[in-house]
Amino acid sequence: MPLIQYGQDLYEELGDNTSTAQATPFSNWQLTKFTFNSKKYYLFVEIDTGLVVVTQKIDKSEFDDVLIGLSHAWDYIVQNQRIDIANANLETEFTFAHNDLVNSEVTAKIQNYIEEGSQLKQKLTLYHDDELNYAEKLTVMSLILMTFSDPSNDVVEKIAEKANEVFPVKTQRPKSNTKYWDLRMQFEDPDHWKQYEYQDISDNAKISNEIKQNNEKLVDQYFKYAQVDYRRYLIDHKRQLLDFVNSYLLNNELRFVNSNLGDVAYYIWWGVNRVYQVDDKIPKKKKDLMVDQLLDMFSDFYLFLSRVGLIRQADAKKIKQFCEEQHEWYFYSELENDEYFGDDIGFEEFAHDIMDNPDKFRKIAQAKETPPEVVKIITDMLDLVDMMPKRSICLMWIGVTCMIFTILKQASGMKINGILTQ
Repeated sequence: MPLIQYGQDLYEELGDNTSTAQATPFSNWQLTKFTFNSKKYYLFVEIDTGLVVVTQKIDKSEFDDVLIGLSHAWDYIVQNQRIDIANANLETEFTFAHNDLVNSEVTAKIQNYIEEGSQLKQKLTLYHDDELNYAEKLTVMSLILMTFSDPSNDVVEKIAEKANEVFPVKTQRPKSNTKYWDLRMQFEDPDHWKQYEYQDISDNAKISNEIKQNNEKLVDQYFKYAQVDYRRYLIDHKRQLLDFVNSYLLNNELRFVNSNLGDVAYYIWWGVNRVYQVDDKIPKKKKDLMVDQLLDMFSDFYLFLSRVGLIRQADAKKIKQFCEEQHEWYFYSELENDEYFGDDIGFEEFAHDIMDNPDKFRKIAQAKETPPEVVKIITDMLDLVDMMPKRSICLMWIGVTCMIFTILKQASGMKINGILTQ
């Protein structure tokens, strides 16, 4: 249930509403208004995470349209969590509460950014597209305000952390007679330390060391039975997995490889988007290969966890699907500067060209010299054209999705000193 708290600036419009409703995660909003380019807008800021929705009316359906558009940007969490966050706001009507004391720091910073004006105008001009419809333009404005108004406010990290806290993607154990459970553990079952799961690591130093030693055995067994050929890998695969199980999962609290699939999803996303994607020191072809290898490794690692009975095969498939999504996002975003298309052809122009000349691009996709990642992009776009022949609908998926990724990528800057070892 979206709880909408507002102050004196909206008192005349909304009146003196009171509510005894308790704020719930991802649906606790501060509502203010602003004027930009002589137009009035309403600014919804989710107090706990900094998620932003901009509308031109205090209207639930308009709010829902923008929120659904924004959900395409949540590629750092798994599909279950995206649905849970959306449903926290979509399933019921607004509950308004007049509260002059409501105070989100993010709201104040966004309002200052709007009042300064020039940067917002610059960003809106950069992402302007005549093909975008009303809701899509509001979605783009929401993303710009959410990501550029305060570079120190990492809304992606806050949303991912909150999603993993409130909507963890729990795993289950397979039945003992399941055929894919074909390996015996050569390490201690993490359930041995189940009572310590999510406890503060600083209070459990001895237990933490035991878990780290056990994780090393787990990783060693994985490499005995890995179905990926690591001999030609550019990334240090063993170091990477140990970083995940012994640094990331044991950062502040005790977590295991089967505690929450959202944990691995965010770690993978960080590797692709905050380490490899933004590192201009890595040549493009090498970067592409390293991203492929990182995604292949985690897909295979979680398949191994199903083989030793720690998770179901269905859980492993969720990670595989997430890795496939990351692969598509990565190569879509890289296409703008892809050497195969030259410096003068942008992603949007390429998308328009495919929709106008589908037969031409089918031939390109079938040509032997066309790089595999380009074939994948062309094929996916052609599938969209076949399914949704109306140009505006295709653009809604292609254009807005890529614009969303570009906005988030630019806003992330060069934050490489994060979770992953390098």
